[in-house]
Amino acid sequence: MPSTTYLPMGHYKAILWDLDGTLMDTGPGIFAAFRHVQKLKGWPEIDDKTLHTLVGPPLVQSYMKTFGISETEGIEASHLHRAYQKKYSYQLSLSYPGMAELLMQLKDRGYLLAVSTLKGEVIARKTLEAGQLDQFFDTICGVTPNHITAKKSDIMQRALDHLSLTTRDALLVGDSRFDAFGAWKKMMPFVAVTYGYGFHSAADADPWHPLHISDSVDDLNTFLSTL
Repeated sequence: MPSTTYLPMGHYKAILWDLDGTLMDTGPGIFAAFRHVQKLKGWPEIDDKTLHTLVGPPLVQSYMKTFGISETEGIEASHLHRAYQKKYSYQLSLSYPGMAELLMQLKDRGYLLAVSTLKGEVIARKTLEAGQLDQFFDTICGVTPNHITAKKSDIMQRALDHLSLTTRDALLVGDSRFDAFGAWKKMMPFVAVTYGYGFHSAADADPWHPLHISDSVDDLNTFLSTL
């Protein structure tokens, strides 16, 4: 795997954050939306094990892979999914204990904070508001209707543009290989967390050579306090 370790500590001006499984436990809301679309379409029921693998990856791809459908059908399913999340299931998400305190400390230290998520941008904002975390972020970037198949690296770049920064000014915190690959594509350092839905252990994240691997919000707080 490529390395996502690039610059020495103390260099960073901003921290970019994944949302699903990193800032908040959004699984219950995502599960509800997948099941809603599956029933609406009359597709085979999704088992719990499969559902847990669908938190974080690009939504269109998830529908295509799970149900064996075309990209056009996947895009249609993603619109139905996000409409349901926007109206109902975003409310099922919870911020991880200690996350608000961690973000407050980083803001107090002068860091710029941004969300870069493959979640729909409107849903991301509503989810963060429900979890009372939106107040800590200088920008919140997600998938927009005009760029439904955007990649993680595209959304990271948009966040950097909003902050008027370059990839050398920031690092990314995330819980999956999609985050790690986005960081690698942007040549940005990456901090992995294993308490979410993507990486289940340090062994899963190790091949990406992250700056650090955290198994809890407390450990992440301890590491980020050294930056």
